[in-house]
Amino acid sequence: MFDYVQFTESEGNNSTKNLLLFTLSTCSFCAEALEYLKKKDLRFRWTATDELPFDVRRKLRNEFIRIFKERMYYPTLVVDGKKVLSGFEIEEWQEELEVEDA
Repeated sequence: MFDYVQFTESEGNNSTKNLLLFTLSTCSFCAEALEYLKKKDLRFRWTATDELPFDVRRKLRNEFIRIFKERMYYPTLVVDGKKVLSGFEIEEWQEELEVEDA
């Protein structure tokens, strides 16, 4: 899924789930979400979609809508290619990722 998108790998030790994080480079909530995943020592891949080439962004947007039947809002976390978490709602993320607040 989204194999044409260049993701940055963030190696962590606490993830049994396949996590994809979509952010915007200027989004403060996205920065918080990125930091949260790193603090929880989770393994995930991420990209700042506004830094992708236009044709890749368009393809990503269209494929995301086709697969998930919804638009991407930022930050967006895709869990195991099935569950979409839009926006950084910490309680929802904790529950889905099965992590506790420190």
